[in-house]
Amino acid sequence: MTLEQILSNAEDARLAGSYDLAQKEYNEIISNKDESSITYCHALRGMAEVYRMREEHTSSETLYNQDIEAYTKNNSVFGLGVAHLGLGQLYRHQNHLQRAQDYITKAVNYFTDINDTYGLADAHIELGHIKLSQSNYEVAAIHFSDSKANFIELGDEWGIASAWLGLGKSQKKEKKFSESVISLNNALDHFKASNDKLGQANANKELGDISQLQNDNHQAKSYYQLAKDLFQQMNEINEVQKVTSKLLMI
Repeated sequence: MTLEQILSNAEDARLAGSYDLAQKEYNEIISNKDESSITYCHALRGMAEVYRMREEHTSSETLYNQDIEAYTKNNSVFGLGVAHLGLGQLYRHQNHLQRAQDYITKAVNYFTDINDTYGLADAHIELGHIKLSQSNYEVAAIHFSDSKANFIELGDEWGIASAWLGLGKSQKKEKKFSESVISLNNALDHFKASNDKLGQANANKELGDISQLQNDNHQAKSYYQLAKDLFQQMNEINEVQKVTSKLLMI
């Protein structure tokens, strides 16, 4: 089996959540230590993402930085974009927001250079979440809108839904409730089209929040109950408890 075939198997395993198998396959490639090979670079990136998903942050950060060095040696603009995006995502989930923003902004520049629409869509949605966390809601909305436009161009239902959800959250924080309801209902429609129950639950929860802010407790209760039922189906216990608390307060 060629290294390219091993890489393909590793990527399939990672995307399927079979991290032990993915790690085994990536290690087989990395152990060759052929830094001039783009396959080696991709294996480093894949392994870094496995560690990130397992929340082994130090190992993930180390591998992402090695990957950036390897992609630089191979003059891979796409690889540099993906590695910077991954490292930025890692920092965002650690709440190192400025560091995350710096790396993801570099990713945007790399993806822009090669006109990578998927990369831009993912990077803008990440920047949207960062700005949302920084309470910079107007800029967050701009990033979510840019991401939405990219995902629409690509025809990616789940991506479109996620961007609409982020936009709706930003508009809610800006107290643009009418606009937020439109965005969240659009998110709900696209989450349904992609059969994402967790996304549907989050959209319903946000709609419930807006209804409560507008003193429409009957509508809020309806949205919260829908969200609770969906969270229960997905075994999201913490979210079920949060929505149950909201229902008890009405």
